[in-house]
Amino acid sequence: MNPITLILLTVVCAILSGAVHWIGRSRNWTTPRRLGRNRFPDPPTSEGGIALLLGFLLCLTVSYRYLEEDFLLSRREMISHHIGLGLGLLWVWGLGRWGDGRRNAHGWTLLALGIAAGVAAAFGFSIRQLRWGGAEYDLGALAIPVTILWFVVVAEFFRLFEGLDGLLCLLAILAVGLQLAVLSPEEGYARLLCLSTLPPLIGVLPWRIYPARMELRGVGAFLPGFAIGAITMVGREKAFTTKAILLPGFVLICVISLFALWLLEQNLFLPKKKKRLS
Repeated sequence: MNPITLILLTVVCAILSGAVHWIGRSRNWTTPRRLGRNRFPDPPTSEGGIALLLGFLLCLTVSYRYLEEDFLLSRREMISHHIGLGLGLLWVWGLGRWGDGRRNAHGWTLLALGIAAGVAAAFGFSIRQLRWGGAEYDLGALAIPVTILWFVVVAEFFRLFEGLDGLLCLLAILAVGLQLAVLSPEEGYARLLCLSTLPPLIGVLPWRIYPARMELRGVGAFLPGFAIGAITMVGREKAFTTKAILLPGFVLICVISLFALWLLEQNLFLPKKKKRLS
């Protein structure tokens, strides 16, 4: 995918996100955010989720014409992966959003993720081997359960940043960018998936910067992790992929935790200044 196409897709995704935001507000499909309140609307409103979904599907459709030779996959396998990822994203959003609307428990979202991961696995996404130290182990019949588990774990990990203004999108952009930086030219399909994932995330980001004007809650917060989980399965350096995803997240969690402790110390534990009587 050439840089001009990538820039155009990013701009289109940003405009698409703004249109979804405007339609949601004008139709009263979403509840405007109020800074400082303790409770968010239930069920969660997530116009950010539908904006991400539409952006992902648009980029997958456009990138179809850029499917080229890959060291690991044939063109037919790449087409199958493309279809599986698109169907998986649709299934996560459809079933998960229906569960959000009915205020179902979190187990319903996990079920939606598991089924979507099974759909993606049926179209070719899989983890067939595990490397521990210098040895490699063939998973055999356990390949599908491990694949589904990995999809769920990665999606759940990124969902930890649900509702935090911009952090979810920034972490996902950082993870995809690190993965793209280490991919070899022979891994054409993995690079194409990275380039197809960046425009929706960058396009939504301006609407997620504090104070966020667009909500990204509920099942919508699982979509970036699901897409990145798919990227991790088509590259060779899965060990680096895991570090690229988990390490930035752990750093952000530590920074946020320290900042939260500082706020608690300033507002709860330190004595308040007495007002002087005039």
